[in-house]
Amino acid sequence: MKIKHFNSLLGSETSIYAMAQNTENNGFFTGGGSGEIVLWPNFLGEEGLLYARTESPVLCLHADAVDNLLLIGTLDGQLNWIDLNKKSTVKRQKWMKGGLYAIQSDEYSYYISGHGGIVTRISRDAKQATGGLQVSGIRCRALTQNSQFLISGTSEGKIYMFDKLRFNNPIISSHKHQGSVFDIIQIENNYISCGKDGKLFKWDTALKKVDEVQAHNSTINTLAPIGNSGLFATGCRDGSIRIWDSHDFELLKVIDLFLHSGHLRSVNKLIWVDHQNLLMSCSDDRQIKMWKVQ
Repeated sequence: MKIKHFNSLLGSETSIYAMAQNTENNGFFTGGGSGEIVLWPNFLGEEGLLYARTESPVLCLHADAVDNLLLIGTLDGQLNWIDLNKKSTVKRQKWMKGGLYAIQSDEYSYYISGHGGIVTRISRDAKQATGGLQVSGIRCRALTQNSQFLISGTSEGKIYMFDKLRFNNPIISSHKHQGSVFDIIQIENNYISCGKDGKLFKWDTALKKVDEVQAHNSTINTLAPIGNSGLFATGCRDGSIRIWDSHDFELLKVIDLFLHSGHLRSVNKLIWVDHQNLLMSCSDDRQIKMWKVQ
């Protein structure tokens, strides 16, 4: 495996917490503590453009290709929909008292989670709640999906999986993280979770633990599959990024400050840009960084 630093961008005057690819693969969005959402037209370093602004820090971004919308979740529990064609706000609504941490969508619905620990299903047309499930007494920060199920991670360290249509009778993980779960991804027929304890857990489709490893010495904030390679990356609060083989949790590469122009501070979000072979990250150091992975 070869890792080559491709680009670094100064993205904000404050921490950057969220990234999302544009729906047409032409650039990407970032958001963070300033409440500013910036559109970066390409991956080559062209200056970012202020696209929108929220009154509260941006915690998550989700680009919805079905209706060409950008969804924005904020620290004060607001969900904003922006029409990417018209560059205008479609709707803005407060859904919870605290942070809105995760957004997913499919062809029928949107799904959100955050403060209060409820996973909520929202209709596409009316943009109103059509279902909800309490999975945590505190908050739910991690949310992913496949064609049938939603998979959520809670502040109590448990993983929940439940049918997207029925929204009941969740399957609950056989083990738990020590502290909050911050991200979950699916690779092949397994789910991988990370959290405050610095561990990676691998789960089968019934949420039985298959494997675990102490992957970092501090909180893992984010995970990103690297295409269909079976590899994935972890981003840590200590600023490091590591690349792993999902089959046996073998550590393959460490992206650090000195060898690969890595981050000085917490890595908050990772995304993989498949058509560019780029691993991208954003951080508390206010920078966006990109690496070619081959």
